[in-house]
Amino acid sequence: MTQGIKKELTPEQIDQIGKYAYEGCQNGTIAALMDIPESTFQGLAKDNFVRCILRKKRAERKLWLREAQMRQIDKGPVMAIFLGKNELEQADKKDVAIGVDAGAKELMGWIAGREAK
Repeated sequence: MTQGIKKELTPEQIDQIGKYAYEGCQNGTIAALMDIPESTFQGLAKDNFVRCILRKKRAERKLWLREAQMRQIDKGPVMAIFLGKNELEQADKKDVAIGVDAGAKELMGWIAGREAK
Protein backbone atom coordinates (compact mmCIF):
# COMPACT_ATOMS: atom_id res chain seq x y z
CA MET A 1 0.00 0.00 0.00
CA THR A 2 2.18 2.82 -1.24
CA GLN A 3 1.05 6.16 0.07
CA GLY A 4 2.57 7.95 -2.91
CA ILE A 5 4.82 10.77 -1.83
CA LYS A 6 4.40 13.72 -4.13
CA LYS A 7 6.16 17.07 -4.07
CA GLU A 8 4.00 18.14 -1.15
CA LEU A 9 3.36 15.99 1.89
CA THR A 10 -0.25 15.68 2.98
CA PRO A 11 -1.17 16.72 6.53
CA GLU A 12 -1.78 13.03 7.29
CA GLN A 13 1.72 12.09 6.11
CA ILE A 14 3.25 14.89 8.18
CA ASP A 15 1.32 13.72 11.25
CA GLN A 16 2.45 10.14 10.64
CA ILE A 17 6.10 11.18 10.32
CA GLY A 18 5.80 13.07 13.61
CA LYS A 19 4.11 10.10 15.31
CA TYR A 20 6.83 7.69 14.23
CA ALA A 21 9.60 10.11 15.27
CA TYR A 22 7.96 10.51 18.70
CA GLU A 23 7.80 6.72 19.03
CA GLY A 24 11.58 6.59 18.59
CA CYS A 25 11.80 5.44 14.97
CA GLN A 26 14.88 6.34 12.94
CA ASN A 27 14.53 7.72 9.41
CA GLY A 28 15.00 4.35 7.71
CA THR A 29 12.29 2.79 9.86
CA ILE A 30 9.90 5.67 9.16
CA ALA A 31 10.49 5.24 5.43
CA ALA A 32 9.78 1.51 5.63
CA LEU A 33 6.63 2.00 7.72
CA MET A 34 5.32 4.59 5.28
CA ASP A 35 6.29 2.43 2.29
CA ILE A 36 8.58 5.11 0.88
CA PRO A 37 11.99 4.39 -0.62
CA GLU A 38 14.61 5.28 1.98
CA SER A 39 16.44 7.57 -0.45
CA THR A 40 13.19 9.47 -1.06
CA PHE A 41 12.61 9.85 2.67
CA GLN A 42 16.20 11.01 3.22
CA GLY A 43 15.52 13.74 0.68
CA LEU A 44 12.30 14.67 2.49
CA ALA A 45 14.15 14.71 5.83
CA LYS A 46 16.46 17.41 4.45
CA ASP A 47 13.48 19.70 3.93
CA ASN A 48 13.55 22.32 6.68
CA PHE A 49 9.92 21.75 7.71
CA VAL A 50 10.24 17.94 7.91
CA ARG A 51 13.60 18.22 9.68
CA CYS A 52 11.99 20.51 12.28
CA ILE A 53 9.15 18.03 12.83
CA LEU A 54 11.58 15.15 13.28
CA ARG A 55 13.76 17.14 15.69
CA LYS A 56 10.79 18.47 17.69
CA LYS A 57 9.06 15.09 18.05
CA ARG A 58 12.30 13.34 19.04
CA ALA A 59 12.95 16.08 21.63
CA GLU A 60 9.41 15.62 22.97
CA ARG A 61 10.12 11.88 23.29
CA LYS A 62 13.28 12.57 25.29
CA LEU A 63 11.35 14.89 27.60
CA TRP A 64 8.66 12.26 28.05
CA LEU A 65 11.31 9.62 28.84
CA ARG A 66 12.99 11.87 31.40
CA GLU A 67 9.64 12.47 33.07
CA ALA A 68 8.98 8.71 33.04
CA GLN A 69 12.39 8.14 34.66
CA MET A 70 11.48 10.47 37.49
CA ARG A 71 8.19 8.63 38.06
CA GLN A 72 10.07 5.30 38.20
CA ILE A 73 12.56 6.33 40.88
CA ASP A 74 10.39 5.11 43.78
CA LYS A 75 9.10 1.99 42.02
CA GLY A 76 12.37 0.49 40.85
CA PRO A 77 15.17 1.99 38.83
CA VAL A 78 15.89 -0.84 36.37
CA MET A 79 13.71 0.42 33.50
CA ALA A 80 14.64 4.04 34.17
CA ILE A 81 18.33 3.14 33.94
CA PHE A 82 17.78 1.12 30.75
CA LEU A 83 15.86 3.94 29.05
CA GLY A 84 18.40 6.50 30.18
CA LYS A 85 21.34 4.60 28.76
CA ASN A 86 19.65 3.48 25.52
CA GLU A 87 17.44 6.43 24.64
CA LEU A 88 18.82 9.48 26.45
CA GLU A 89 22.54 8.79 26.02
CA GLN A 90 23.07 8.82 29.78
CA ALA A 91 26.01 6.91 31.22
CA ASP A 92 27.24 5.70 34.56
CA LYS A 93 30.04 7.83 35.91
CA LYS A 94 32.94 5.62 36.86
CA ASP A 95 35.44 7.10 39.29
CA VAL A 96 37.69 4.43 40.69
CA ALA A 97 40.21 5.25 43.38
CA ILE A 98 42.80 2.62 44.12
CA GLY A 99 44.58 2.80 47.43
CA VAL A 100 48.13 1.50 47.51
CA ASP A 101 49.63 0.67 50.89
CA ALA A 102 53.31 1.02 51.81
CA GLY A 103 54.01 -2.68 51.24
CA ALA A 104 52.63 -2.56 47.70
CA LYS A 105 54.68 0.57 46.94
CA GLU A 106 57.82 -1.18 48.19
CA LEU A 107 57.06 -4.24 46.04
CA MET A 108 56.48 -2.10 42.93
CA GLY A 109 59.79 -0.30 43.56
CA TRP A 110 61.61 -3.60 43.94
CA ILE A 111 60.07 -4.95 40.67
CA ALA A 112 60.95 -1.75 38.83
CA GLY A 113 64.53 -2.01 40.12
CA ARG A 114 64.86 -5.63 38.96
CA GLU A 115 63.56 -4.76 35.47
CA ALA A 116 66.06 -1.91 35.14
CA LYS A 117 69.03 -4.26 35.62
